[in-house]
Amino acid sequence: HALSVSDIPITELKPEYSSERDNAYVYARFNYPVDLTWTVGLSYDGFQQAEYDLYQFNPKFGLQWNILDGTRLRFAAFQTTKPALAVEQTLEPTQIAGFNQFYDDINGTKAQHYSIGFDTRLSEKTFEGIEMTYRGLDVPIFEPKETTISLKRIEGQKENLYRAYFYWLPNSNSSFSAEYEFEGFECESNCGITENSARLTQLKTTVLPLSAQYFDPSGFFAALRGSYVHQDLEKRKLKGDDRISQDEADFFVLDSAIGYRLPKRRGILSFEVRNLLDRKFSFQDLNFQTSEARNPRFIPDRLFFLQASLNF
Repeated sequence: HALSVSDIPITELKPEYSSERDNAYVYARFNYPVDLTWTVGLSYDGFQQAEYDLYQFNPKFGLQWNILDGTRLRFAAFQTTKPALAVEQTLEPTQIAGFNQFYDDINGTKAQHYSIGFDTRLSEKTFEGIEMTYRGLDVPIFEPKETTISLKRIEGQKENLYRAYFYWLPNSNSSFSAEYEFEGFECESNCGITENSARLTQLKTTVLPLSAQYFDPSGFFAALRGSYVHQDLEKRKLKGDDRISQDEADFFVLDSAIGYRLPKRRGILSFEVRNLLDRKFSFQDLNFQTSEARNPRFIPDRLFFLQASLNF
């Protein structure tokens, strides 16, 4: 089963408090010397929600170094404030030196972000790279208060993200990929209540996805993706009990898709099956980190999706 943790049951809150955002930003991008691409910027972010407000300037810095043709080193350091957004969209640039600067954090979260990445091409048909990211977060934790919410505390949290990828294009009709993804999450005291009345304090998730895709000139396409997942959870009991418990999970999920691209780019028809083998497992989702609840990446039930995208 999929697990979820949250300090605030969403169904118990009444939307009678307001959220406001003030935002101004400036970015500059230039080359000096020719092989170095610099990005510098500054944003002003004002956030107000119920009784909590935050106003600060956020510096931005990014650097891309084209070492050789097809080989690039990237670095970024910046600070952000998570605002309340309509459908999670903003006009401000969302990437610096190829790294995402906006995540679906809890509204009002301050984040310090440091990333480094290396991308290269060992041949004309392969793409390889590695990325490492550290995020330090100051997360406001809210609690219900009659018809509004109030700030309970500021929770310090840390995230470590590692990713490596290998893409292979053997010909114009097919592609293969192999990736390594690791996300380590840690908070100072507690991040939310699990279903067993315990506080989640640490979460480590490793995902190894392998995928193959085929694209036929007639418009037909097919894809197969397998993912091995390993999770380690650390939880602390409630109500003054300092005992720490450890849980872990291992499972494999297979996804598949077939579809057809309509002539003259008029649309795409596709049929997708997730968790094709209908595996049952426990997976801790990330809803305790996000501003809005969403479906977890892996669900322990077979799911069918039929989609049609048409262009007129």
